[in-house]
Amino acid sequence: MEDAKPMKTPMHASNPFRKEESSKLVQQTIYRGMIRSLLYLTACRLDIMHRVCLGARFQFDPCELHLKVVKRILCYLLGTSNQCLFYKKNQDFRLVGYCDADYARDGVERKSSSGGCHYIGHCLISWASKKQNSISLSTTEAEYGSIASYCSQLLWVKYQLEDYSSLENNILVYCHNTSAIDLSKNQIQHSKAKHIEIRYHFIYNYVQKDVFDIKFIDTYHQ
Repeated sequence: MEDAKPMKTPMHASNPFRKEESSKLVQQTIYRGMIRSLLYLTACRLDIMHRVCLGARFQFDPCELHLKVVKRILCYLLGTSNQCLFYKKNQDFRLVGYCDADYARDGVERKSSSGGCHYIGHCLISWASKKQNSISLSTTEAEYGSIASYCSQLLWVKYQLEDYSSLENNILVYCHNTSAIDLSKNQIQHSKAKHIEIRYHFIYNYVQKDVFDIKFIDTYHQ
């Protein structure tokens, strides 16, 4: 791939990862080796996190389409090898989280994927992309599940920082779904929300305690 044409994006806008019954299968060993290497690289390249996690779901029966998409990620890395994370020295220890979720974009199981990242001040400290465990019946449920998932991780970071007495109160969490934000602040049971699993509702207690301050952010800035 050293002489390949560099790409500006790691994947096409439409999700190409899907089951292809007619496509020719490729050798699992080669595909899994590429995925393992890319997963290792996500420790410092968060921009490929979502795409690599999508590719990892098809390790049991990869086909030529999946291999082509993974090779595009390598072409993207070839053209962006000078990118890196920059950590600026400052005294801002405000813990901030961004979370987002698509809706039923998985072409196989129709599950949603959650994504998020956490900052201390201006420094990025963690990021993740993961398929949700259950099928969401609405965008509100998908986004609400994403908020609950990443707020639980923020709680763990909060407890670690409290040991050093360096954490400011009120963790900011940004989400671009107003219905999910309203649900986290007011647990009114109605037809559009009563099916959401109880395990997601723990976030309501922490919002009432002012541990989390969930705010709206538009898609462009997200």
